[in-house]
Amino acid sequence: MAAGRSWDEISTGLSLAWQPVYDLASGHIWGYEALSRGPEGSGLEPPAELWPWAAGLGRAHALEYLCRARAWASAPQLLQPGHLFFVNVDPRWLEVDEHLIRTWSPECTVLEVSERQSAVSTAECAQALQLWRARGFRVALDDFGAGYSGLTTLVSLHPDILKVDRMLVEGVDRDGWRQEVLASVLHLSHDLGIVVVAEGIQTQAELDTLISLGTPYGQGFHLGRPAPVPSGRPLAVASLAQTHPLRTAPMSERLATYRVDRQRHILAWNGRAQEVTGRGHAEMVGQPCWRSGLDHQDLDGNRLCFRACPLVAAMVQQAPQDAVISLRHAGGTRRWVRVHAEPVLDATGQVVGAEETFVPCAPPAEVAERHEPWDSA
Repeated sequence: MAAGRSWDEISTGLSLAWQPVYDLASGHIWGYEALSRGPEGSGLEPPAELWPWAAGLGRAHALEYLCRARAWASAPQLLQPGHLFFVNVDPRWLEVDEHLIRTWSPECTVLEVSERQSAVSTAECAQALQLWRARGFRVALDDFGAGYSGLTTLVSLHPDILKVDRMLVEGVDRDGWRQEVLASVLHLSHDLGIVVVAEGIQTQAELDTLISLGTPYGQGFHLGRPAPVPSGRPLAVASLAQTHPLRTAPMSERLATYRVDRQRHILAWNGRAQEVTGRGHAEMVGQPCWRSGLDHQDLDGNRLCFRACPLVAAMVQQAPQDAVISLRHAGGTRRWVRVHAEPVLDATGQVVGAEETFVPCAPPAEVAERHEPWDSA
């Protein structure tokens, strides 16, 4: 049907569709991805048809700029304050356009670069993206797991957001291999400070499994289909932490204590923990540890990597763990604590979570010699 269509005819009939991206912990919409579509009835509605057609005419660059400009112009009129604006960009054409930058807030804009693209080197792409980053934009690596380069692209681009391809999400509820791969991606991303979005969620079973793995954000037809105007309602996300048996099990108030499930969602947080940290039960329970605003840090002030976390080590090794670490509040205040973590087993001997107690202590001598005194109040 596209045969004989002129560039002017197609370019003037382009449209946008907006697909919501959800926060899977709260069920609220985090942002929208702008998706370009060819004119209705042209045979070029799907991007998989539109872009090759434009490339065949030598108009791929013109189409890229036109789609980007229309999405950018529409965002201020359609999106609510606080929502992120995800826009796809081709790594071949990442020149900074000052006019576009002035039309929408950089801190609310995410540039999506697909891992499927191989037309330019990752080094060139990283250099071009740095110009956008310098102006406050965020970068997402799209289609992760479906491309040709995988971890090489991840290491080169240092994305702020990682969008996991549908290939890894499809059937994750019944595929142990996919679950293990996704769990590894989530753990690696957490250690690198990268936010993960699972793409292409098609069923409730997939959504439930992704939540149980600790996936923070999601996108897909099951959550919300692309629409001409940004739309979507909050999801009724039932966190597994809310029904976990450890959530209501008795817990001593003698020491600052909290419990997590296997995905490290905080299940219980006692009064002593609130006294030591200043963080209350209501704001902590249900939160993943890594998003609770209370970082665990090593002797040098670095965030503990996944495997070094006493809670994780206790669950993986099924043995108690002891360590001296510092807790860092979101506001920057640090406090040294001595922690003791133990795995929690069910009646069959399976690990279902972990419990950690912590007691304020003085900084280790070697730290006191190397650093300025840290806040111990």
